[in-house]
Amino acid sequence: MLKTWRISVIFRVRSAKAVKITDAYLLKRLGVLCGFVGIALLVRTLVAPPVVIVGRTADNLKAFLCKTDWWDHTFTSMEVLFLAWGVRLC
Repeated sequence: MLKTWRISVIFRVRSAKAVKITDAYLLKRLGVLCGFVGIALLVRTLVAPPVVIVGRTADNLKAFLCKTDWWDHTFTSMEVLFLAWGVRLC
């Protein structure tokens, strides 16, 4: 996604000046993104640890599931927004 962003930035420039976005700069941005997600997951785990529930199938087989809550919906929404940004770049 970041490589696509780099190409988007290069072709969006209207002036004659060269735009150079290095691989090191992309890695820094990737580190920021990973750090943000890591901190968000850490906060989610500390504030509301996942709860395991036992589900049963029609054949009375057990299935251990994590109960979903608004945190899961928030992370799903963040992923959808990130993918929408990628679609916009393309």
